[in-house]
Amino acid sequence: MSQQDSITARVVLVNVLETEAKELSKKILEKKYAAAINIITSFYYTKFVESLEQILVIKTEDWHVEALINYVKENQTYQVPGIISIKIDEGNTKYLAWIKQITLQAAAVQNDL
Repeated sequence: MSQQDSITARVVLVNVLETEAKELSKKILEKKYAAAINIITSFYYTKFVESLEQILVIKTEDWHVEALINYVKENQTYQVPGIISIKIDEGNTKYLAWIKQITLQAAAVQNDL
């Protein structure tokens, strides 16, 4: 079995208002939907809107993605939230194992509830 066949990790990118990023990230981590989150500042510009927003780079496992997406949709203010899940094909095996370990612990805790 190749590394690619055994990887279940995902990166989920979420665009949120600058004022929502930290609190939403904390809650996602508290709920154990992710192993880690980076927050990147971005300037959002369209014909209609100019604003600062944040991009959450969420490291998780595929079994958390549906619940994570639903949680984000319910807990931010955009009418059409920008949420994209990307499957990881390759990476540092120790880091990918760490993501799996953290999220498996979360799954075990949720099963005990």
